[in-house]
Amino acid sequence: MPGLHREDAYQRLAMYPTDKDEQAAIARFLDHMDRRIRRYIRAKRKLIALLEEQKQAIVHRAVTRGIDPDVRLKPSGVEWLGEIPEHWEIVPIKYLLYELNDRSTTGKETLLSLRINHGLVPHDEHFARPGQASSLVGYKLVRPGQVVLNKLQANNGLVFASEIFGVVSPDYAVFNSSANVNSHYLTALFRTSVMKHKFRVESKGLGTGTAGFLRLYTDRFGAIKVALPPRDEQLQIMHELDAQLKGSQNAIAHTQGHIDLIREYRTRLISDVVTGKLDVREAVAHLPEEAAEPDEDDNDSSTDELLPQAVEMAVESGQASISMLQRRLRVGYARAARLIDLLEERGVVGQGDGAKPRDVLVSVIDSPGDVPGGMSGDVNEVEGGQGDDGWQKV
Repeated sequence: MPGLHREDAYQRLAMYPTDKDEQAAIARFLDHMDRRIRRYIRAKRKLIALLEEQKQAIVHRAVTRGIDPDVRLKPSGVEWLGEIPEHWEIVPIKYLLYELNDRSTTGKETLLSLRINHGLVPHDEHFARPGQASSLVGYKLVRPGQVVLNKLQANNGLVFASEIFGVVSPDYAVFNSSANVNSHYLTALFRTSVMKHKFRVESKGLGTGTAGFLRLYTDRFGAIKVALPPRDEQLQIMHELDAQLKGSQNAIAHTQGHIDLIREYRTRLISDVVTGKLDVREAVAHLPEEAAEPDEDDNDSSTDELLPQAVEMAVESGQASISMLQRRLRVGYARAARLIDLLEERGVVGQGDGAKPRDVLVSVIDSPGDVPGGMSGDVNEVEGGQGDDGWQKV
């Protein structure tokens, strides 16, 4: 755990020391330092958010307009796409991707999972909790260069081109791309804000009312039209993006490093103070009076950008609680409580039982956002009836 919370420190005050005035001094000092550290972390997180927005804007511009700022544009004929470079084509996705249904017969392949910030990765390297299935026989095979889509999280950008061989949940969709498409370019396009919004519009809900999971059915996915440059231009765009994004990615990693260091400092500081290694009584005497800070995460939004990560953590841990989300997502109580409510609304966790952690109801192994328990049988029904929609089956 990268840092201790004040609750942990206060519990130790019962042992170190016994003098109530000194306990009060320690508590005030830790509150003061905690406020300063949290302000620092918030500022760094805001910087990371700005850098991420900058990255998204660069990618969006490149995959929707190309890299030539003087390119001539034409109406796309698709209202939500607007204008596109005049030499690009409008093509339905079903003519660019060909769905596969190759299954493992041995179950000995590496289990892979989609993660928002990492792409398609080996499950065991990113999740402490092993896969729930007793066997991987029947799971879908994935090869390098193929496109993997989480239909329940398409609107959150969970679609990536694979770099490795392995298997994924049967509830995922796996595609080969046509000869005129670079799979990395296409999935970068799919993760832009305009495409994620379109995926949300085309998805249908599962679960409790409008709060249920949103599944992007294959026929609706295939009918969506995209603007496509020639393949050699796709490769040029991806090469240019690699160069342009390198600076932002380095800055994000550097800033995250600062956050990790200050959290380590907080851990050491709390330990030294509550065990008596550092006497803070004199320092406390010179501290200014401080008003209580409002919870920076206190708002009443009906959704939350951290929800996919909360789902992922809940599935990984097998249980969820407000305190767990506070620790692992580094958010305040109000936001963590709201995330728990959203998880319950979407059928990820069960109802609360006092202070006990919530049980996780998701029955399939991949996260975030998989089908709630008891609904995994929908897979065959969802996959059925796709032969008459124009998709080419391989």
